[in-house]
Formats: sequence, C-alpha cells, structure tokens
Amino acid sequence: MNLKKLYEKQAELDAEIEKQHPNQNGEDRESMDFLALYAELGELLNEWRGFKYWSDDRGPRILKKTPDMKTFDETEGRVADWIVTNPLLEEYADCLHAILTLGNRFGVADFEVPELLAQEYDTASIVAKFLDLFYFVGEIEAHPFESERQKWYRELIVNFVELGKMLSFTWEEVEAAYLQKNKANHDRQANGY
Repeated sequence: MNLKKLYEKQAELDAEIEKQHPNQNGEDRESMDFLALYAELGELLNEWRGFKYWSDDRGPRILKKTPDMKTFDETEGRVADWIVTNPLLEEYADCLHAILTLGNRFGVADFEVPELLAQEYDTASIVAKFLDLFYFVGEIEAHPFESERQKWYRELIVNFVELGKMLSFTWEEVEAAYLQKNKANHDRQANGY
C-alpha cells in the first residue's frame, strides 16, 4: 500500500492551511494536531457505535441519506435530491488526514504500510484496536525524541490501516474518501472556513 501520494496531498493541504491561518505567537500547533487526531478518533469511535453496550442500536451508520444542498429547489422550498453517504468511512478519512499531518510533521512520510492479512474480526477486537490507537497517539506525544516518535507513529499507521480492514473498508474506498475530503478541505480554505 503506497501512502506517498496521500502524504504529499496532505502536505499541500497543511501548507494551504498555514498560509490561510498563520501560526499565532505562542501557538502550539503540534499539540493542536494531537488534539485533532484524538477528536477525530473519538468521532470515528462514536460513529462505529459497537462499544455502546447500553444501546440496542449498536451498528454503524453505514449509509445515510442527507440533503444535497446544491440541488435545493428554492421555488418549492425543498431539497430536490438526496445523496447517500457513509459516515463511518468519512470519519475514517478524517482520521487519516490527521494521521498524515503527524507523519509529515515527524518525517515519516516515506513509510510504507505492509500488506495485512485478511482475518475475521469481532467487536472485542475492534474495541481493543481503538484502545491501541489512542495509546499509540499518547506514546508519540509523550516521547521527545524523533526516533521514538517515528517508531510509535509506525505502530499507529499500521494499526489504523488494520482498523480500516476490520471495519470492512477496502484501500480503494479509503483512498477515494480521503481524496474527496481533501478536495472539500481545500475548498473550505479557499472559501474562508
């Protein structure tokens, strides 16, 4: 699996964000990048829903119909068309953005994720994988030496890709979702997000 193209796309987006929103005096962007990843992992976890033992509705919202605001019919005052989205995949792509930003920050943009073997996964293994991901982010953040950060980052990205397989995403789906969100993020920067 070749991530080089995605690291490059993320570096372009991060440069555009820096241009549109320059670092303010004393602002700790690295800490903000870690918080962004924690937040995105939390949103992915919440969208997955498998840990919500207190609920009868524990399945992810794989497909969701949402209004396509580009086709809003003003004369009728309603949406003319609906688009079908996969919120779980969208949140996964958001996490990938944050992970790639950290990879670029810590000089790991040339790392190739090994091909992972397909396996059967259950809810318990997915819960464990989420916990591992939060742990790996904490380890990256906690270590001051770049070599240690790179080691833990590699664990993070390999396990994140494995989580994608556990959630039944193909790499083609992940890459397409990432590229779609990357374009949306560029559009946001161009429009004063």
